Amino acid sequence: MAKLYRISYFILITLLFTCAEKEDDLISQNCMVDCLTLDGVITTGNGSEPVADATIEVIWKNTSYLSGGILRTKASFQPNNSGYYLQRISVREDELNSGYYLVNIHVAKEYFQSDAHLYDFTVQPSKDTVITTNYFVPYKAHIRMQETGASTMIESDRFRVSVRNPFGVNAKQSYNNGAGWTKELAGTEHLVEVASDQPIILTTYVERAGQRKWLEDTMIVERNSTVEYLATFE
Repeated sequence: MAKLYRISYFILITLLFTCAEKEDDLISQNCMVDCLTLDGVITTGNGSEPVADATIEVIWKNTSYLSGGILRTKASFQPNNSGYYLQRISVREDELNSGYYLVNIHVAKEYFQSDAHLYDFTVQPSKDTVITTNYFVPYKAHIRMQETGASTMIESDRFRVSVRNPFGVNAKQSYNNGAGWTKELAGTEHLVEVASDQPIILTTYVERAGQRKWLEDTMIVERNSTVEYLATFE
C-alpha cells in the first residue's frame, strides 16, 4: 500500500506540473528601456577557459502544486567566444509581483552531468537592473573505484566513497556522487563520473563494528580520462 501511495503521489505531482501553461515571450529579449540585464562569464577547465557552445534559456516560472501556473520563455541566447554573455529582458508587470526567472544553461554531452539538468540559477524579476552571474561548467572525467576489505563486512557495517564536484555560480556549488559496497558487493568496481581539471574531494566513510571514521583525499582528473581509486575498508 505504501508503495502504491508513493507512485500515486508522484503521478499527481507530475500531472499538476504538466498542467502549467507554457508561453513564448521571446520578443522580450529585444528590450531597449527599463530592462533587466543579465551578464557574466561561463567558464570550464581550471576556471579560465571559456564556454562558448552553451545555450542559455530564461524562463519566468510562476507555478504551484495546486493550480499549475505559467512557464513563460523570455529569452534564448549564447555566450560569445570568450564565454561572456549579455542579455536584456523586458519585464512584464505580472512578473514583478510573483514567480522568478529560472536561467537554464544547456551544454554538450562532453560536460559533467550534462543530462542531469544541473546547470541553472534563479533571478528575481526587476526593471532597470543589472545582475552579473559568473558560472562554472566542468568537463567530465571518470574514476574507476575499487575496494579492498569489503569481504570482511558484517550486516551493520557501512562502506562508501562520496565525491564532491564543484560547479555552478562562482564554482561554489557542489554535486555529490560516489559509490558504496556491502559484503555481497565485495570485488565489484564502480565507474563514477566526476568533474575534471580542478580539485575534487573524495571522502571514504567506514563504519565497522560501531566505530566510524572518515578519510579525505583530493584529486585532479584530466578531462576525458579515467583514473583508478582504491578504497579500503579497515
